[in-house]
Amino acid sequence: MIIEQLLSGRYKFNKDFTPPRLLETQQKSRILFLNEIHNRNKYISITKCPCCGRSDFTKISEIERRYLPSDIVICDFCEMCFKSLILDLEANEYHYSKISYALRGKDLSDDAIEKLFAERIKLYAYPRYNFISHFVEFNCKSDLIVEFGCNDGANLFPWYKKGFQVVGVELDPKMVEFGNRKGLNLIYGDLLNYNFGEKPPKLVILSHTLEHVRDVNKVLDRLYEILQPDGYLFIEVPGIRSHALGDPMIYFDVEHNYYFDLNSLSKLLKRHTFNIVYADEFIRALCTPAQNESVLLPKQISLSLNKIRADILKIFIDTIGSKKKKLFNLLKESERDSFVIRVLNKLQMMYFRYYYSAISISRSREGNGNI
Repeated sequence: MIIEQLLSGRYKFNKDFTPPRLLETQQKSRILFLNEIHNRNKYISITKCPCCGRSDFTKISEIERRYLPSDIVICDFCEMCFKSLILDLEANEYHYSKISYALRGKDLSDDAIEKLFAERIKLYAYPRYNFISHFVEFNCKSDLIVEFGCNDGANLFPWYKKGFQVVGVELDPKMVEFGNRKGLNLIYGDLLNYNFGEKPPKLVILSHTLEHVRDVNKVLDRLYEILQPDGYLFIEVPGIRSHALGDPMIYFDVEHNYYFDLNSLSKLLKRHTFNIVYADEFIRALCTPAQNESVLLPKQISLSLNKIRADILKIFIDTIGSKKKKLFNLLKESERDSFVIRVLNKLQMMYFRYYYSAISISRSREGNGNI
């Protein structure tokens, strides 16, 4: 049963409303979505919570950031947040092939893709590489590194430059072709169907991918099968208890079927018998199917100014005590523009920035940082 309790009146869908501040191409893509998907009711109803299996939900929104229809609910039992209506298979393929890029205002010219690739390597790929390598040391002579939903392959580039064998699996043929021109081994395919044969990966990266999948439980089952028994899975998604506190409306996205917080993601990983090495509310999570408890031992971060800043901010964040707030109440306070929530949002984002930077600094001091 779904009870409607929208965060405010602006979360009600109005088919006649034209959102401002969208580019002309975005407006056209939005109309295409409404005509070809929404008006044809190309949805599948989700009647059970993907995390706990219960069927009692609270609907908090009927729209997302571009005012497209997007029924978003919170499970009354476990508080997992997800869409109760997802695109059917045909509509999903149509959206990503015909609508997605223009809706997001993306420039697909060769120059734009080249520039974005360089920016992604510098700003995101190397920090992720340093973050993962802080917790686990991999062997470039033997370990296979894989990313599903790899886009242009930027996240794999640091591993490739370090001499690792890398494989990226991507459904956009243009991005596959681009990454291959950079020397990366990118393959057109789907993670549920791809077979690695005799050499399973030691590390699988899911960077801003898991929130898009249609069935999170099937994906996690498949990843457990794919990984080496002592392998690792790295997940990064926009955490709802961090990214949504500035403005929930801006956070919600028609392409996201799940809105994870640390609690819901941890429950899902444990349900699929992954052991968590590290996880936070940002969200970044590193886990393993291994049963060896020694892999769960935390690694020390060397002392730096950013480490001290992160430690101080953590004290303030824990004092505010957002973890004790129910997710619905936290989002409701965010919608009301609560001063406390705005402060919490800024403190959290500062904390993660300093904490992740402290890890990169620590890695550099070990002589294993950026190339």
